[in-house]
Amino acid sequence: MKKIILIAVLAILPALCWGQGKVYTKKARMEDFSNRITKVVVDGESMLALTFKEEIMSRWRISPFEFCTSEEYAQIKGNNNYFFLSLVIKEDVAFMQLSRGGNENADMLHRPFEVVSLPFAADGASTGQEFSFLGAIVDVLQNFTEASIESDMVGYASLSSFSSGQLKGKTVYMNPTEADKAMNEGRADAVCGIIISPINITKKSYCYRMLISADTHELYYFKQLHYRQIADRYFTDNEAKEFEKRNGTVVR
Repeated sequence: MKKIILIAVLAILPALCWGQGKVYTKKARMEDFSNRITKVVVDGESMLALTFKEEIMSRWRISPFEFCTSEEYAQIKGNNNYFFLSLVIKEDVAFMQLSRGGNENADMLHRPFEVVSLPFAADGASTGQEFSFLGAIVDVLQNFTEASIESDMVGYASLSSFSSGQLKGKTVYMNPTEADKAMNEGRADAVCGIIISPINITKKSYCYRMLISADTHELYYFKQLHYRQIADRYFTDNEAKEFEKRNGTVVR
């Protein structure tokens, strides 16, 4: 059903934009990505900032990159020649966000837009999982970006649609301690669960559940849901059954 809706949206997009000048899809607006510099926005010497820098230096492979500060970003964010990778806060959750610079008043090709945002931690609180998974988040973001350059079906789809299917031969670790250990070890055929939720529950709160492979950093599961109670911080029995139906071996 999601694919049918997406196809319908893409089909009527030119009609919706008629009269606004030439229409450029997300894929078209990203075709020069690998030739553009990605400015990695990071400040300070906190443990998170230093770990983020280290992961980018060792893992970033899909475009040339340079580090910059928030002050420098504020001065150049309107430059359409740059993409920007930054850590941003949305509804009390920290995200790793890739976007393109631009001017909102420019023609469609030169306007800013978001490529993808991936949650990785609650704002203002550390469980330690964000450090275990940060490198994997960087790689998932790169995988999604590469796929978006190849296909608008991916670029306009949700992360849940981008996640892989079968878990045959995989061991799914739902327990945070075991998941962290498997991820840090890069354990072969291990798929590790992480749930990111804000500290406080509000009407606008969401939590995010992911399964990421420890060895290849593929995204196997992504779900965003309203955060209404403490129980939402944990994988459910129904999710465990779903993973088993996908032929995974679940360790709770």
